[in-house]
Amino acid sequence: MFADPYVLLTLMCCLSFSLVFATPLCCALFPQKSSMSVSRLEPELQEKIRVSHPGVERVYFNKGL
Repeated sequence: MFADPYVLLTLMCCLSFSLVFATPLCCALFPQKSSMSVSRLEPELQEKIRVSHPGVERVYFNKGL
């Protein structure tokens, strides 16, 4: 593929380091918790929330990144 094996080694090292550091950095930049209006949920969930907690208009959840 490449004439010089050191070129491939350099590319692989750069890619590895960028993945190792970029992934945690991006996970840290974006918030883990988010909120959503109850009216945007599925009808079954809306009904459960309105029955158990009538005054709730917004729910909060962890995105699970």
